[in-house]
Amino acid sequence: MNEVLLFIGKKSTSHVGFRERRLAGNKGDQTKGVDKTGMPEERKAELHGEDKRVMEFALQAGHILLENGAEIFRVEETIDRICRHYGLESGSTFVLSNGIFITAGNERENFFAKVQHIPVSGTHLDRVTAVNQLSREIEQGAYTLQEAARELTRIKNMPGKRKFQERFA
Repeated sequence: MNEVLLFIGKKSTSHVGFRERRLAGNKGDQTKGVDKTGMPEERKAELHGEDKRVMEFALQAGHILLENGAEIFRVEETIDRICRHYGLESGSTFVLSNGIFITAGNERENFFAKVQHIPVSGTHLDRVTAVNQLSREIEQGAYTLQEAARELTRIKNMPGKRKFQERFA
């Protein structure tokens, strides 16, 4: 698997999204370790890591979709849906038949870029359906990021069809 990963940038407090609301109770000491925007450095680091986890999760969902025969527009739509729900508004995705390019970042969010090669594989529409359903349930608020990651791992490990089933399908 060929990958390129870049993760740099700053975070400001002018935008309050899903991550900020969830971490609001964990602000730390307000008197020291505070950046010029008023955000505690510890909290800033947490948000930086959260952005990366959201992007990695969305990329993994897209990877499973693409390698199992999903249409390109479905891969892009699913990645966008996941990023928006978890508060990452600046995500941008470009999908080809054998690769995914994903970026995020603006004045309010950390910068992230990753390219992932997806080798051509067989079609497993049960996995495509399961990831698509997962993304819709995420959008409805049914999963935290950690729960969704566990479910995505389960989907990735779903058994494929046996050879004799493929011949009759």
